[in-house]
Amino acid sequence: MAWHPRVRLVCFLVLAVALAVGGPGQLAMGLAAALLPWLAPGAWSLRRRGWRALWRLRWLLLSVAVLYLGMTPGDPLWPDAPAWLPSREGLALGLERAAVLAALALAAVWVLEGGPEGLAGALGWLARPLARLGLPAERLALRLALTLEEVEGGSLRERVAAGAQGPDGGGRGWRAWGERAADCLAETLRR
Repeated sequence: MAWHPRVRLVCFLVLAVALAVGGPGQLAMGLAAALLPWLAPGAWSLRRRGWRALWRLRWLLLSVAVLYLGMTPGDPLWPDAPAWLPSREGLALGLERAAVLAALALAAVWVLEGGPEGLAGALGWLARPLARLGLPAERLALRLALTLEEVEGGSLRERVAAGAQGPDGGGRGWRAWGERAADCLAETLRR
């Protein structure tokens, strides 16, 4: 069943709010809702992009879990352990926050499945009430569509990576990479 981009976007926003303010029960339901499209027959490309998104977020997920694990006070994981060791509460909160981030990433992949044009149209529809306040909803949708098309196509990423390589194939350092990224951004904005 094909979902309309507006429905996808509204579902994503409801999921994001529920995961942000909810507890473990909402987290379990949110994870189940985020994984539901992956169970559909013929969702191979969605599964592949979902795994790719989680793989790209692996260090962020790990650092979120480690930060909560190491910096949340509470009962120690092991009996008679010093106070500076990780706590049970830190482990629970770290895993919970990492799971929320993973669920939102998977839901975002599902929302983007409809393509940048569909998402831009859905955002334009959602932002239409802001037009009464004088904000141009159509321009917002158009800019978002152009940005998503540039990023989704991978051409921006390829241009930045190509500019960071020296003539001999070796990297020229962070400064050259940053300069190339700024050039690509300026070129994208000019287009």
